Amino acid sequence: MIPAEGAARLVKSGMWLDFGLVASIATLIDEELAKRAAELEDVKIRMFLPLQELQVLKADPEQEHFILNDWFFGKITRRYHDMGCCHDTPFRFVDIPRLYREFLKVDIAFVGTTPMDSHGYFNFGTSISHFKAL
Repeated sequence: MIPAEGAARLVKSGMWLDFGLVASIATLIDEELAKRAAELEDVKIRMFLPLQELQVLKADPEQEHFILNDWFFGKITRRYHDMGCCHDTPFRFVDIPRLYREFLKVDIAFVGTTPMDSHGYFNFGTSISHFKAL
């Protein structure tokens, strides 16, 4: 296990990241990546309905460094979409696992989980919808 700052350092320009969905959005990674905005370019981030404002959007509203894609717009990302800095990804919810398995590129997936137990298992919590496929 590494801290959020170390995990965010793994991100390189041009990568596809996944931030998870709803309550499991990788908020600590978001904060650390926002600090690195000037160092990165063309980092594409997928997410699903964040519950709080993303720091990468605040750090880079012109999309010079981060390109955000949301599977489902809520109040937060809809506002950024209206400003032209967050993209909608049309889909059918039932198809998301297949899309990840067969079509979508993901270089790093950052999703919230419980800590691993003594057997190496962890729990995805209430936001598991497509995490196994991811």
